[in-house]
Amino acid sequence: MTGIALGAFAVVVLVLWGYTLWRLGVAERDALTDRITMDATDVRGRRLNQQLEERMVRTSLGRRLRRRIDRAGLSWRVVDVTAGMLTLSTVVYFVLTTFISWWIALLVAVVTVRLWLAYFDRRETQRREAFVGQLPEIARVLSNATSAGLALRSAIRMAADDMAEPARSELGQLSAELDLGTSVVDALAGMQERLPSRELSLLTRTLIIQTRAGGTVVTALREMSETLDARKDLHREIRTMLSGAVFTSWIVLMLGVGSLSMTNFIAPGTLEKMTSSLVGQIVLGVATALYAIGFIMIRRTTRIEV
Repeated sequence: MTGIALGAFAVVVLVLWGYTLWRLGVAERDALTDRITMDATDVRGRRLNQQLEERMVRTSLGRRLRRRIDRAGLSWRVVDVTAGMLTLSTVVYFVLTTFISWWIALLVAVVTVRLWLAYFDRRETQRREAFVGQLPEIARVLSNATSAGLALRSAIRMAADDMAEPARSELGQLSAELDLGTSVVDALAGMQERLPSRELSLLTRTLIIQTRAGGTVVTALREMSETLDARKDLHREIRTMLSGAVFTSWIVLMLGVGSLSMTNFIAPGTLEKMTSSLVGQIVLGVATALYAIGFIMIRRTTRIEV
């Protein structure tokens, strides 16, 4: 009896073990099937997005937008940016048509697209200014590396590893171009085209002259770092002195929008009546032009090039 009980127990254990292995195998098979299906769907989606991206970039507008995105230091795709701009402008149009005339709402929707592009310009300016602020440190790193006996290409690669963004990506791209066989002159000219500024032009010209004519690169880079530091301090002082005037220009621009919004809030329907009549449209156009002229004139008077 004991042997029969042990045999039955062993059979039950084997059955349970086999059933467990079978269930684990089924679960792994189902998970693998789901993953393959999801991967195939993801691959198809990525392939479709890549085809749309390539078609957009082939057009002149797509190339210009791609250039704006790259210079802004963003990793967005042209398709996503285009879809976002169209969606935002459409939403703005349909929301404003409940308050103002349809053609003014259409004009505001177009201005919304222009503001979206202005965001890329602002990001590009901020990135360029951040890179210009890193130029003194870049010159010092290159000077220390060349004084230690490294070649200029090796010094650029080391600076790309040590610096923060955006200098890291720009110097990394410069180092990659040099590794592919691009000449120092062409690689530096390409970086100057991506980040146009007087400070970078000063540094690239110095490096190009030293590369062509030879000489003490260490001394030139050290003097360059001191010069760039002085220009950086001068720019900081100018921005501090003109910060009040710049803030005033934005206040002037917001006064017009704020006054119209308050008027429509106090007397609902005022904007719709104003934009529906010819006299109201003329008055609104003249007021908008005056506010815009005031904003532009203040911004121009506070623009000082050093």
